[in-house]
Amino acid sequence: MAPTATDGVNGTKSNAPKSVLTISLARYLHGHDVADFIAKDWDAKATPEQQSRFDNQGFNLDPDDVDGTLAALKDRLQEKKWDGVLVGWCSRGNTKFTVLFEKVVNEVVREVVRREQDGSDGDQHLKLMFSDGPDDLVNTTFRAFG
Repeated sequence: MAPTATDGVNGTKSNAPKSVLTISLARYLHGHDVADFIAKDWDAKATPEQQSRFDNQGFNLDPDDVDGTLAALKDRLQEKKWDGVLVGWCSRGNTKFTVLFEKVVNEVVREVVRREQDGSDGDQHLKLMFSDGPDDLVNTTFRAFG
């Protein structure tokens, strides 16, 4: 597990990678794990130094089991202190998945609120991001984190 942003000497900020969870329908729609799309976009568009600044992980949505997928997403959101959550275009850009998209965003917002209420966010709030497609993951992340 990567150190948190305040694990430096005497509580100073470290250069720990930003943890980003990318939520996608890639497996359902294209038969490939979202991790494949993450790796492809980062390998093509980011230098090794840029890549080292981020810990990108994926979460595959299953629209055939909305309740199960939302429960698993809630668990995943709470398993670590994510710096960012990126919701992919597949769920947001297809009207067939509008209700699922709304439920996913609501689950992420509940996590943001939970962290703010219990103070676990400190001064580093979770960033909610939206991409324009599988070839926009790097751009979306840089847009949010610089």
